[in-house]
Amino acid sequence: MSQKDNGQKSSKTAMLAAFHRALAHLEFNSEIHGPDHLSRFFLPSFKRFILNFKFLRTMVKTKLKKVIPGMDELMIARTAFYDGLFKDALNNNFPQIVLLGAGYDTRVLRFSDLNNATKIIELDILSTQNNKKKCLEKADIRIPEHVTFASVDFNKESIPHVLEKAGYDRHLKTLFIWEGVTMYLEPASVDSTLEVVTRFSDSDSIIAFDYLVTIPAAEINNWYGVKEMLQIMKKQYGDEKFIFSIDEGKIGVFLDERGLKMIEHLDSRTLEEKFLTCKDGSLIGNMMAAYGIVTAMMK
Repeated sequence: MSQKDNGQKSSKTAMLAAFHRALAHLEFNSEIHGPDHLSRFFLPSFKRFILNFKFLRTMVKTKLKKVIPGMDELMIARTAFYDGLFKDALNNNFPQIVLLGAGYDTRVLRFSDLNNATKIIELDILSTQNNKKKCLEKADIRIPEHVTFASVDFNKESIPHVLEKAGYDRHLKTLFIWEGVTMYLEPASVDSTLEVVTRFSDSDSIIAFDYLVTIPAAEINNWYGVKEMLQIMKKQYGDEKFIFSIDEGKIGVFLDERGLKMIEHLDSRTLEEKFLTCKDGSLIGNMMAAYGIVTAMMK
């Protein structure tokens, strides 16, 4: 997809994530999460208008709580986790970071002052990348010189080939961030992407990704926010369906079978405790269940 878009539309779920981050920046306590003050630049004008008024933001938050309970909280926790990981990599002078399915991620901009000499490659579908660059240009925000955009279709293209063309060096220690992507991929595409770490990267490289837990239909009501999320995805985001999930409690086995060992695993409850707990011990809210984030490296 380096020369053409193959008819793919810009990701609506990536835009949804940008809206949640923009809302969180204005509405939630910044002691908990790293505010994303740039995500608003990717939003259509009517959503930016909503963000300008607190009473409208309150109305939107109330509606979102009913329609997709726990999604605001999930986005806050997810953003905070990956922000911390990204900053740690820069502070520890990782020579290379690869964002697999970057969407409207703004970390290369928000944390550019921490970057000494880290090469960063953003991968995503061409349509989303083109829209991202267009929005940044309109906002007069320059993409740093150390950042390379490379278009890819995770379900169809060879990621090592795309990375190589973008200047990726497989002999450098690399942090791979795979945020909000696995659930939309075929299992074979998930496996082939993980092989980038086990077969085409330095042995000290790290990958972090989030995933959905497989929920039997008979138990779906026992998992906070999951039923509502599935309904809204089917109704409004039909082009980006949930395909992939991992059985509850099987993430360690899943990684082991693919030549990886776990560094850290956070389920929904752990993410709430770590990223949604205020100084007084109260939670800003419960996040959607059936969700986890894992970091791993080669065995």
